[in-house]
Amino acid sequence: MFPKIVKHCSFDYMKNHGDPIVLLEGKLWENGSKDFVNKGINQRWKGELSHELSERYERIAKMKLGRDCYWWYSQT
Repeated sequence: MFPKIVKHCSFDYMKNHGDPIVLLEGKLWENGSKDFVNKGINQRWKGELSHELSERYERIAKMKLGRDCYWWYSQT
């Protein structure tokens, strides 16, 4: 079981199978989760999204994730 877990936690696996784990199944991005799971660099999206899209994402993330999960997300 452990090798399967490690495989599923890899960047490449998450990039290719990300829709179920990305907020709104990647529907906020043109190419789905592949646009979200892009290079594996923390907070890189902040320089890629417009200010309006960033604010929208943060607002939806806070609402959907809940306080504890959003805190963890905001640390990455």
